[in-house]
Amino acid sequence: MHGNLFMVRCTSCSSLKIGTSSVVYPAAGYASILAERNVPVVEINIETTPSTSIATHHFHGPAAQIIPQLLSTNQK
Repeated sequence: MHGNLFMVRCTSCSSLKIGTSSVVYPAAGYASILAERNVPVVEINIETTPSTSIATHHFHGPAAQIIPQLLSTNQK
């Protein structure tokens, strides 16, 4: 999944950062730009990235497993 970045706007969170190493630009700059604007950043990744410390929430693990869990929790 590295190199693929999906920024999703929704009602419960402002952005989701999924499956990027946060090393290659332009994706590497998205989290810090959003954080500077006080936009909550949710990072879902199998490893710690340079953006992990910036993220409002970090979920460690495969996005294919974590996203369905998060979505099912939000629908209750």
